Amino acid sequence: CNHVNERAIKKLHAFVQEWEAKGEITDLDLLYAPLKSPEDDFYSHPAFLAELNHTHTTAFSDVFGVGIPELKTEDEINSLSQKKGYSKGYLSDIKFWLDRPQPSLSEKELALHILDLLKPFDQRLNDLAETSKRPFAYHEKPLENYEQSVEKFSTYHSTSTLLARRATLRLSAGYNNLALLDILAIFRITQHASTNHSIIGQTMAVIQSYVLYGTMHEALSRHAFSDDELKRLDIELSKLKPHQRIISALRTEIAYGCTVLKNLINDPEFLKPPYETPDVPYDVMSLDHWKEYGEEFILVIQPGGVEIEGALESWTYLSNHVLYRGGASVTEITTSHLKTLTNSPDIDLFSIYVQGFIPAIAQHNNLRTAIALERFRLKHQHYPAKLKELAPTYLTEAPKDIFTGFPLHYKIKPDGTPIIYSAGPDFTDDGGLSDDIPPGSIPLRRRRAFQAL
Repeated sequence: CNHVNERAIKKLHAFVQEWEAKGEITDLDLLYAPLKSPEDDFYSHPAFLAELNHTHTTAFSDVFGVGIPELKTEDEINSLSQKKGYSKGYLSDIKFWLDRPQPSLSEKELALHILDLLKPFDQRLNDLAETSKRPFAYHEKPLENYEQSVEKFSTYHSTSTLLARRATLRLSAGYNNLALLDILAIFRITQHASTNHSIIGQTMAVIQSYVLYGTMHEALSRHAFSDDELKRLDIELSKLKPHQRIISALRTEIAYGCTVLKNLINDPEFLKPPYETPDVPYDVMSLDHWKEYGEEFILVIQPGGVEIEGALESWTYLSNHVLYRGGASVTEITTSHLKTLTNSPDIDLFSIYVQGFIPAIAQHNNLRTAIALERFRLKHQHYPAKLKELAPTYLTEAPKDIFTGFPLHYKIKPDGTPIIYSAGPDFTDDGGLSDDIPPGSIPLRRRRAFQAL
């Protein structure tokens, strides 16, 4: 086994040398911006720390189904979402995520009733919304305090989800100006969640963005905002930059891997065969790391170099076919990337890329198109016949489907409702099908799991 490990070490050093020669980073600490002072940081503000440390009697994560019985729990919402074909975790029609205390109540009356129940949480939400205007930085080393980072994201998510519920209720009640404040706060918190540029961090950010997209969809469905307000929201949306975040996440993943591999080969146990690793998802740390998992995991006997060579093979493919094209560093994800990954020998890489990140880019792009459509309607009192009419006034160019590279699919139903959608990872136009969506409730549909606003 020693010769396998020694060969892997040589390959690792060669990869690091080649990667750094391109100007890339293999020290994870260097990828993160300098820490900000607590006085200038969202994370250090008492309002956020109170939520993170569970200072309050009722945590935001416990509000659904506990603090306010009329609000259904997240699990119930997710279940309904899957049954109805909506994006996971968010529903368009408030009747699906609210239990009516009185069946005879109208939607507006129901919204006012639930808003009244939310009043005990209003000041906390308002404080966090105001605090979110501060910048954000991590206050721990990237390879440490993973559990706290997850807890931090969970706090973002529960806060944003409750802000999203309140925004939708305010829209239903006609309080559009107040709803706009909530949506802008969700934008800022989503940007904070995107600060972690690792694969895991961006996965969390994608989940967070679905809350934002769902809330924006509610506003567009109800024609709630003026042209100036929509223009402002579009500017905020453009700041999220999913292309750059995802490319950065993939680079960070390589830097993370190089960092832990360097730690691994410095472990005196590494060169001692056999090298034991749990039969669990790939992660290469020191042998002491594996002891934390206990005996419930199946151990397989193999040289540690096998793990390293497998990682290097994936990173080399990622570098040559995704992050660099023709020797030049890429700046955005393109259709050719997707087709390359479709034929990738590394199915896990394809799965992460397509099932997680690419639909998020599609939703982001299509939401900007939806905003442009609404702005066009406000000016002309009708929707455009073709999406190319949106450029250059509302979009820099006619929107394209990231999955096919062709123009984004768009049609207007007989009742005047517009539908825009992406083909999806099968690159097939199915007419924008969406399972069991109430007629007229979603003017800007998303296709199946990859439905895009």
